[in-house]
Amino acid sequence: MVLRIKKLFPLGLFVLALALGCGSDPAASGKGRAVGAADDDDSDEDEEPTPVKKDAGKASSKDAGKASTDAGVKAPDKEAPDAPVVSLKGDLPCDVRALVVSKCGACHGAKPAGGAPMSLVTLADFHRPAESDDTRTIDVVSLERMNEKDVKRRMPPASVDITAAETKTLTDWLSKGAKGSTAACTDTTEPEEGTTDAKPATGHSGGVSISPLTYDDPNLKCYKFLGFSKSGDRAKKYDVPTTPDYYVKFDLKPEFKGVQYLKSYKPVIDNSAVLHHWLFYKQNAAGNNAVQENAIGTHPEGELIAGWAPGGDPIYFDSDTGVELSGDVNYQMEMHYNNKTGGVAQDASGVEVCVTTTKPAHVAAMGWLGTDNLSGTQSTGNCKPTNTEPVHLIAATPHMHLKGRHMKVVITRKDGKQEVIHDKDFDFEYQRQYVLDYVVNPGDSVQTTCTFSEPARFGKGTNDEMCYFFTTHWPAGKLTMLGSGTIIHGGNSCLP
Repeated sequence: MVLRIKKLFPLGLFVLALALGCGSDPAASGKGRAVGAADDDDSDEDEEPTPVKKDAGKASSKDAGKASTDAGVKAPDKEAPDAPVVSLKGDLPCDVRALVVSKCGACHGAKPAGGAPMSLVTLADFHRPAESDDTRTIDVVSLERMNEKDVKRRMPPASVDITAAETKTLTDWLSKGAKGSTAACTDTTEPEEGTTDAKPATGHSGGVSISPLTYDDPNLKCYKFLGFSKSGDRAKKYDVPTTPDYYVKFDLKPEFKGVQYLKSYKPVIDNSAVLHHWLFYKQNAAGNNAVQENAIGTHPEGELIAGWAPGGDPIYFDSDTGVELSGDVNYQMEMHYNNKTGGVAQDASGVEVCVTTTKPAHVAAMGWLGTDNLSGTQSTGNCKPTNTEPVHLIAATPHMHLKGRHMKVVITRKDGKQEVIHDKDFDFEYQRQYVLDYVVNPGDSVQTTCTFSEPARFGKGTNDEMCYFFTTHWPAGKLTMLGSGTIIHGGNSCLP
């Protein structure tokens, strides 16, 4: 069958940001033109202006005057001094639109996600009063957030790949009053569900994608592994208590049989208000559906298959790559809940996996890099794998908690030369997947260094810390280390 799986956008808790959603309503933009890449044609054609209510009080007369002049804003109506109506000419410039769709559009789209308080899809949206300070407009506050030194407040989030040139394009536009353009743009929006615009899983070998792929495989089928009621009824949701940092293990019998190969997995997030993260394990024996409450979080008998934290992406393996699963053993979904809603909340989050009986050329696995030995504001784990053949690193997810600020991962070659494979600020609210293409050769080692905002200690709780670089690699089982944390984390771990 041909499978079309739509990408799940990463989530983040953004109080206020420079952002633009995908798939905006053409009527809302005043002209119904396509969304997309930059266009040199910036002519000032006559068009019907979009009316917007503006708050009378701004941060300063200088800023207000600048926005009024550059954005083509008409003078306030004297008959309505408390909520004057202004008109904005044009819409978002093409280069700005393309960047905010790709870098910021996940949360402030036509339907806000991840706690975002408003949609930002048109020029008018950027000139509305800010939620945090209604005496200033969103474009003014957005510029401040882009220049914010605190990584926890900076926008776009630390995990978003944005170049200095792209940042300059956005900040220049904001600093000059966030004025509009009448130029038509090429459509670059995300394809709607049910279209056939997903890329085929061909043309690339031995890797993964976080964008949708299609699989021309008649044996491909998809199944969901979700949390369920402690009564054992998988049709009912689990009642999450208000106990802080509460771990629950859901033992799940698979619906498929025999050897299968994972081609993709997609997070299914039911109640993001109470879910901290989840880990999905393959067990080494069969069992029944069951719920283990107040779990201790160890998995000596488990093999990590997938994980999710706020901001996490789906993964689509190339046509020649996949992870071996079995229908003859149980699976375990471990949830880390942190329910601060004030009462019992229901949740049925989990993962959707798509599998096939067709064996790929490259059988992959997810492994653990990093360290459990945390001390002070910086800790390093040194993985010295016992591999006797090249190991290909194809994807990774950094994971820390609230004190986490930065992670750097370096391959030290046998000859002493070093290659940096990850060096980025960390944002707990936006823990994305990174696509990699690196090889660890025999004799190489991998160092993972985590930096924290204050002295950290290892623990399961949100206020404790972790330092992991979850790494998808092939061949499976080759990124391991003798004497590592297999008692706690199971196979495929390379922790000191």
